[in-house]
Amino acid sequence: MLKLLYLIRYIGYVKATVENISILMIDSLDVDKRALKDRVKESLARLERENYVARQGDTYSFLTDEEQEIAQEIARTPIDNAKVIEYIKKRLFESIYTARKLNRGANDFPFDRYVDGSIHGSNMGGMELCVATMASDLGRSDDAELALKSVDKAIVALSDEVDYWAPLVNAAKIRKYAKTRNLQELQPSTRQIVESKMREAAYNEKEADTLLSEAVLHARCAVNSRMVEVRAAKPAQVFEQVLAQLCDVVFDKADYIGAPVTSDSDIRSTLAGNVQVGLAGMDAGNTRALKEVEDYLKAQHQRHLDTAMGDIQRQYQQRPFGWREVDIANVVAQLVVEQRAQVLFGGQTVQANDSRMVALLRKDADKAQVRLRMRMSDRLLRAAGELMCDLFDLKTVPSNEDKLVAELKERLEGLREACLAIARDYYTGIKPAYPYPGEDECEKMRSEVADVLKDQNEAEAFLTTFTKHEERLLDAKEDFDKVVEFVESNQRTAFDHARDFLNRTEGIEYASDDIPSAVENVAKVREILKDPKPYGRIKDLQPLMDPVEDDMKKLLGIRRNEFLCRIESDLQDLRAQAEGQKGFVNQAKDAIADAGTKYESFKNRAHSAQSLNELSVVATNWGDWLSAAANEMYDAVDEARVRMDNERRTTEVMSTGEVVKKVSNKGAASSAPVPAPKPQRKIKTVRRADLAKPSRLLSAEDVERYVDDLRSRLMQALAANDEIRIN
Repeated sequence: MLKLLYLIRYIGYVKATVENISILMIDSLDVDKRALKDRVKESLARLERENYVARQGDTYSFLTDEEQEIAQEIARTPIDNAKVIEYIKKRLFESIYTARKLNRGANDFPFDRYVDGSIHGSNMGGMELCVATMASDLGRSDDAELALKSVDKAIVALSDEVDYWAPLVNAAKIRKYAKTRNLQELQPSTRQIVESKMREAAYNEKEADTLLSEAVLHARCAVNSRMVEVRAAKPAQVFEQVLAQLCDVVFDKADYIGAPVTSDSDIRSTLAGNVQVGLAGMDAGNTRALKEVEDYLKAQHQRHLDTAMGDIQRQYQQRPFGWREVDIANVVAQLVVEQRAQVLFGGQTVQANDSRMVALLRKDADKAQVRLRMRMSDRLLRAAGELMCDLFDLKTVPSNEDKLVAELKERLEGLREACLAIARDYYTGIKPAYPYPGEDECEKMRSEVADVLKDQNEAEAFLTTFTKHEERLLDAKEDFDKVVEFVESNQRTAFDHARDFLNRTEGIEYASDDIPSAVENVAKVREILKDPKPYGRIKDLQPLMDPVEDDMKKLLGIRRNEFLCRIESDLQDLRAQAEGQKGFVNQAKDAIADAGTKYESFKNRAHSAQSLNELSVVATNWGDWLSAAANEMYDAVDEARVRMDNERRTTEVMSTGEVVKKVSNKGAASSAPVPAPKPQRKIKTVRRADLAKPSRLLSAEDVERYVDDLRSRLMQALAANDEIRIN
């Protein structure tokens, strides 16, 4: 046979297959062809083991001495079975069956993949799919032992009728041998032989892939302690069927999720209360899943253990549940909505409508705590509801615990904002003479609300604090309601009108002899505006102000006429004083040349004044102007007098008979030294009101005493000055 193979080696169109070799080995017409073929197979197998021939698929080739030597070296190359197993894992789970999770309905169940006890990829904590090769004890065990070893797992024992192992071992040896040789340094013939062996290795691996697929199709399968029969047309279907049967056993609570969701928007819908609750005693929706998680939280609560949302996610993604991460988040969201659980972040309860809730249930699950929710006592809920009705004038309040807390929080925050708005609009800035009432009541209401809202993040503590502050809240609210009524009604308008009224009537006390009742009414208006709680008395303001307005108009007319008479008299006196400045009348008149214009101006201002205060200001301005005008007149006269004293006047008769008067400076024609300037005169201005004190004169003796006192005052003022001026 070796000779035949040697001859065929050099005939390119004849392949050395078992069939062709058998035909060429026929030495008679009556030969048993089948028996001959079997003998050929046995001979070829022996020659292959002894490295006289090489095989690639169904084709054999004769080996030269050098090829036999290299084949023997390859055969002696040690190889670790782990290398072969690693190759089998990659072919099985990266080519034949690539799924990482088993999809059943809405759920995806993870599973871990093993070949002869060696895991492929990372551990996902799911089902176990174990493949046993012909090289393992498990792969060679009988059905009974195989079933016994398959507790809680699926075992696929590859068929030993298909030799996929030998090609892989040969390929592994060839590749390891090739790594020990530097092809560039080898003889060309040797290099060709090694390269041919590398092609043989690639062919072996390709052949093994086909054989592995066949081995899977004819594999013996065991699932959870029993052998199962799998009928499949493709190798991948074998794995899918055994995993499906294992899933029914391992994830026996997977169907607790009866209402699966797909996204964050579905969870937000659940948190908004858009979820159908299953009836008692029925398994509609997620009823069983809700009870499962609630029971877990109860157990954790009894053991006083904290439970992170991340722990819940990991707990229910594994056996026997296999729930999806999004469904677990949705179940917890439903428990929160049904007030059976609560989510906490940073020690504070997160409400269902909080924008952070979805993230805390999913991507930030390890940052959130989930706790069994203990229902508040009916007594506390009833007390809080009754107080809400009283405080906010409500007829009904929500019966749902969360909605009650949410509405209370919203109303208290609204009340606090109302306090801040009123304080900002009416009590900030410089405080006026008559500030609006209610600042203390507004601050008290805000402070009471703030004390209650400190516990808003813990529902039970929030309601407890709310009810404990009942009396203080009701008292503060009663006072604050009056403040709100004041600022929002015409009471504030009346108050503003009264403030303007007091500004217009300032100084009315000086007219007490003329309008005594008006002075009394003004005092009452001032008293009301100073009252810290004037709400019930504001209605009395207008009746008090109306008669005063009438009296003020009458008195204003009287005072205006008096002022007009006064300024006319003062103008005449001023002009008379100017006429009385003998020798200097012209200078005096020039100094007060605008007196007539000023008189007309003040006269017009007096007619335009709408209040006693305005008229008083006009009168004060007139007095100031009159004093200044008199001083200017006196100064002008004094200046003219000094100038005259320093002049020398002479009269000369010219040759023409004309008489000429000459004026010259007295010191200009004299060689005598210039005398030192005279010291400036000390002038004091005295107000007539300071001289003429209010008095009551009943007899001639009273007049004499008054005049003597006036004389004494004038002499005393003149003694210390060179001149006194009275205005």
